[in-house]
Amino acid sequence: MKNDPTPVFALALEEAKIQHDPEIAEKLIRYLADRQMSLCTAESVTGGSIAKRLCAVPGASEVYMGGAVSYNTRLKLQWCGVSPKTIQTHGEVSARTAIEMATGTRKVCKTSVAISTTGFAGPATPQTTLPVGTVFVAVDIQGKNSVVRHLTFSGTRTDIQDKAAQAALVLCYKHLSHT
Repeated sequence: MKNDPTPVFALALEEAKIQHDPEIAEKLIRYLADRQMSLCTAESVTGGSIAKRLCAVPGASEVYMGGAVSYNTRLKLQWCGVSPKTIQTHGEVSARTAIEMATGTRKVCKTSVAISTTGFAGPATPQTTLPVGTVFVAVDIQGKNSVVRHLTFSGTRTDIQDKAAQAALVLCYKHLSHT
C-alpha cells in the first residue's frame, strides 16, 4: 500500500486539469471496459455520489457492479470488511479504514478495482483532532496495488462531498493508468 499524503488538488497543473474534468467518470468507465476490468465502490462521506456519477455514464453496467454506502460503523465492519481493531486503533476516518473498505468491498463484489471514501463533511466532527473537510480516498486494484490519499477540502457539506467524489474518480483513473 502506498500512503502518499499529497492532496489531489495540489498536484501538477496537468493533473489539475483532470481534477476538474467533467468527463472523468466516462473516461474511467471506458478505461476499465477496454481492459475488461470491473469496479465497485465503498462510500461513506460521499454518500453514493461516486456511484451516481458512474451510473450516469451510458454502458456503465459493463464495468460498474455496484457498491455500499456504509455511513455507519456497523456497516463498515459488516459490509466492507473493516476490522474492529482498525476502527478502535485508527478511527472511522483514517487511511487504514479507507484501504480496508476498498479491499473488503472489492473481495465481496469480486471486482478488479474498488474505490472507497471516508471523512468528515461537517458542519461539525465527532470529538476528534481531524477537521471538517478531512477525507481519505483509497483505491484497491486486484489486491496487489493499493493507494490511499489524505485530502482536505473546504466549503459546505455538499461542496466537500462533491470534491471528494471527483477526487476519488481522479485518483482511481490516474492510479490505473500509471500502473
